Amino acid sequence: MKTKPNYIIRTLLLLCIFYGQVGYTQNFTYKSKINAITKNTFYKVVLSSELSAHSCNHLEDLRIIDNAGKEIPYLLTKESSYSSKSNFIQYSILENKNNYEWQTIIIENPNKDKIDRFILEMKNADANRILQMSGSNNKQKWYVIRDSFYFNSYNNENTSNIQKEITFPSCDYMYYKIDIRNKNKNPLNILSAGYYTNTIQIPSFQSISGLSYKIKTFNKKTYITCICTPANRIDQLRFYISSPNMYKRVGKITNNTENETTKEDYTIKPLHSSSKLYKRSPESLPSTDFEFNSEVKTIIETENILGNTKTDSFTIEVNNQDNEPLQIDSMSAYQLTTTLTASLDKDKSYFLYFGDSLLESPTYDLPYFQNKIPTDVNTVTIGPVLAKEVKISNEYNNDNSVLFVWIGLAIIAVILIYLTTNMLKKMKSE
Repeated sequence: MKTKPNYIIRTLLLLCIFYGQVGYTQNFTYKSKINAITKNTFYKVVLSSELSAHSCNHLEDLRIIDNAGKEIPYLLTKESSYSSKSNFIQYSILENKNNYEWQTIIIENPNKDKIDRFILEMKNADANRILQMSGSNNKQKWYVIRDSFYFNSYNNENTSNIQKEITFPSCDYMYYKIDIRNKNKNPLNILSAGYYTNTIQIPSFQSISGLSYKIKTFNKKTYITCICTPANRIDQLRFYISSPNMYKRVGKITNNTENETTKEDYTIKPLHSSSKLYKRSPESLPSTDFEFNSEVKTIIETENILGNTKTDSFTIEVNNQDNEPLQIDSMSAYQLTTTLTASLDKDKSYFLYFGDSLLESPTYDLPYFQNKIPTDVNTVTIGPVLAKEVKISNEYNNDNSVLFVWIGLAIIAVILIYLTTNMLKKMKSE
C-alpha cells in the first residue's frame, strides 16, 4: 500500500504534462486558409508577405493543420537571389562498338548546333587512351576535327560515375565520331555524352505593405528614414527617381532594428537649437554601402542587410557631394517568395497556424526524401491572415479538446483534494 501514493503522484504528473501539451496548441494567434486543392499530390503553398509579418522571424512557428486536426509535414523553401543553374543535356549515342584496336562512338547533333566540347559520362577507371575526332553530315564521309590527342579517364573522386570534358575546334556537323585506341585493351565504359547549359534563375518577389519614409537633405547628404509597420522581412528596395537625368551616388543603409533603442533614437537631430550641423543617433550602427546609378534600375538587394530577420526601422544615407539632391518620387519594399511543399488531398481543407513565439521549428521526416518529390509540383496560394478566434468553414473545431482539457484538470483537482485530505487525517491521527 505504500507504493500506491507514489503511483498516483506519477500518474498525476503524466496527466499534467499531457494536458499541458494539449492546451499548448491553443497559443497560435493567427491563421490563414490554404486555397482549394484540386487533386491528391504535392503542392507548393506560396506564403504571403502578410503572413511573414505576423509570424516569427524564420517562420519556425508555422504549422499546417487539416480539417481533422492532423499536422501535415512540409518543406520550407525561400527563393535565393539571382543565381545560375546548370542542366546536363544529353546527345544521342548512335553507335558504341569495339574491335581489336578501336572503340568507336558516334554522337548525333540533330540541330547542327555549333559546339566545341562534349561531356562524356563514364564509369570511373584508371586508364590512358589516345583519341581522335572526326565529323560528318551523312555518316558516309568523315572529316578530321582533332587528330590524335591524349585522354586520361581517372578521377580521384569517390564516385562510381565520372564526367570528363573533351574540347575541339568549334564546328557544326550533324554527326561526330570519337575513335578511342585500345591496343588490345578493354574499352572504356561510356554511358552518355552531352553538355551543360547555364541559365540565370530569376527569383520572384512579393510586395510589402506598411512602408513609410521621410526624406531630409542637408550637409550635401540625403537621409531617408524608413518605418515598416508591422515589422517584416525586406529583401529588396526599389526606387523611382525623376531627377537629375544622370547620377551616380554612393548610398549607405543602416538597419536600426538591430539596436535595442527606440525608433525615435534614430531620427536626425541638430547638435543644439541654433546650430545648422546635424548628427544621427546613435552613431555606431552597422551599415552597408551600395550605389545609386542612372544607368541601371535603382534596386537594392537587402537580403543580407535587412532580410534575415524582420525589421521595423532602417535609414538610408545618400552622399550627394556637390550635386543636386536626388528627387525620389517613391520607393517600395519586396521580399523573396517563400513556399511550403507538402502532400495535400483534394477532399480535405488545410489551414496555416502561426503567431506563437514559444514554438520551435518542427522536425519532420520529409527533408530526407526531397529527391522523391517532383520538381514541377502544382502551386496554391493562401487566403488573408485572420485572428485565430475568427470562425472559418471546414476548419478543425477543437472545442471538444478544450473541454476535454478542463474535465481532465477538474479530475486532477479532485484527486489532489482527496489525497491532501487523507494525508491531513493521517497526520492528525499520528
